[in-house]
Amino acid sequence: MYEMEIQGHKVHLCIDCQLKMEQIKVRQNEESERMINFLSDQMSSLAGMPPMGPRFPERQIIHTEGTILNNINIHNSQIGVVNTGYVQTIDAAVTTIRNHGNGPLSDGLARLTEAVVEDTQLDDPRRKELLELLSTISAEASVPENARRKSVIRPLVSEIGQLLQSSAASLAIYDRVLPLLQSLF
Repeated sequence: MYEMEIQGHKVHLCIDCQLKMEQIKVRQNEESERMINFLSDQMSSLAGMPPMGPRFPERQIIHTEGTILNNINIHNSQIGVVNTGYVQTIDAAVTTIRNHGNGPLSDGLARLTEAVVEDTQLDDPRRKELLELLSTISAEASVPENARRKSVIRPLVSEIGQLLQSSAASLAIYDRVLPLLQSLF
């Protein structure tokens, strides 16, 4: 959990919400930089002078063949249908879980996430729901044991198994990860 101060109030945020808040801040900064550049050009134009002074660099969109995070590799075939925020949350949680000494669980969550993203037997709404569940479960698995909400997460773990019934490949990976999750929750 992260603690932030928003309009004078302390608010507790989960990993996913903290990531979203940071992304919002970055986007707001980029918009402010563009506005400063625009206003500087407007002032120079009104004064009849060429643009002067330093400018914020324009952000360039970088196209890649796939998104590679620290632990999870997504190929470009599915990048358009995946909410990368969920995948980033899972990736951050996998790193934390590995750093706390649970390598098998961290590897299992990373492989399961990759399998769900690349599984052709899953439709997009089901894939989105699975990634959302994996994001929540992995974030909860990364917190200290005494802070885990086990009774909240147990049903989510079984829900993943139900959603994967139509996909043999992903279900096989889930069956290997399931005992590790059950031991945590």
